[in-house]
Amino acid sequence: MLKMPEGASVGLCSRPLRASTAQGERVAIASAETVPVGTTFETEIRLLDERLEPFLEELLDYGSLRGMLQWRNSGKGRFEWEKVK
Repeated sequence: MLKMPEGASVGLCSRPLRASTAQGERVAIASAETVPVGTTFETEIRLLDERLEPFLEELLDYGSLRGMLQWRNSGKGRFEWEKVK
């Protein structure tokens, strides 16, 4: 469950995607829900192979700097994470 600041609501961020392909020009819309700064949530990640832990931590560290998924190059989707055992 998301814990958002009081009075905050989920928003929407959209942008056009354009591509020139062999079949011609293509345009699509990318949309994603957004939450305001200060939103928190807790999750549990279970690794089937403990040797993957350093890679998971590297992925999470990258996400805190650049964000993740389709919005990573715009700086949206950045987050902070904390390891709790």
